[in-house]
Amino acid sequence: MFDSNGRLYQQTIHYAGSHEIDQAYSNVRSYLESGNAIAMSGVTLLCEKRGIENYGHWLVEMLPIVYLYYDRLEQDWFLRAPVVAKLAMNNVVRDSIELIGIKPSRIRWGMIGTPQRYERLAVVHGLSRHGDFYSPRAIECLQSIAAKVPGRGRHKIWVSREKTTRTLMDEPALCEILESQGWIIARLDGTPLRHQIELFKDAEVIAGVLGAGLTNLVFASSYTKSLSFVPSQMPDIFYWMLSQLKRQSFSEVRCEQEYSGREEFNWDCKLFMTTEVALVFINEILNTT
Repeated sequence: MFDSNGRLYQQTIHYAGSHEIDQAYSNVRSYLESGNAIAMSGVTLLCEKRGIENYGHWLVEMLPIVYLYYDRLEQDWFLRAPVVAKLAMNNVVRDSIELIGIKPSRIRWGMIGTPQRYERLAVVHGLSRHGDFYSPRAIECLQSIAAKVPGRGRHKIWVSREKTTRTLMDEPALCEILESQGWIIARLDGTPLRHQIELFKDAEVIAGVLGAGLTNLVFASSYTKSLSFVPSQMPDIFYWMLSQLKRQSFSEVRCEQEYSGREEFNWDCKLFMTTEVALVFINEILNTT
């Protein structure tokens, strides 16, 4: 975010590199020099950070900004919501905003990376810093949304990543066994937000390889137990922090990963975890109190 004089607002960088900032500044200067007038009048809330196309980042880092502003601050305002490449993610953004209680007529959709001029742009920061902390206000937002959606009863969920790069070495076989034992295999790609909330709200156990789908533990209750299979060198405590804010039991299994010519710290790899060993860890979680 830059003002009309080209000054950068530091609070809006969110891990952008110097090259990205320079490119954004160049785009903004070109936009201003072309004589564009104010396109959006009144107050508009900025709700966009790096990771906007990621389900977990949107729910935990950006949606709570909308909730806080709507619940505690100004009433007469519009929301700038991003249009991303995946239609399913755009639907998640739309549905989650509506669950908060904001009417579609208050939403101003904008393309990512396209300069847009506003009369007044509101920025909220301090609710999260990815990888470091998340405010309890984020959980307050998601619990408020979950309260509006009925659950589907207590059950065990395996969050499938069978068709992705970061998955267990033989996840289809594991899914087949778990399904025969009464687990629900959650294949979430394209699943509407309300259906995801319904599925996870009353879950007894949530397990799977680390990925966006595990973010749904924020809709579950305090008695839910979660288990995540994680690349051994991936320094991510996102889900652990969320589970602690929810007062849930959370466990991780660190797995060796297949590099296959990739750089050593690329975490989007297959995990060397056999079905037999994975079942041992899953049964241990089931037997803990």
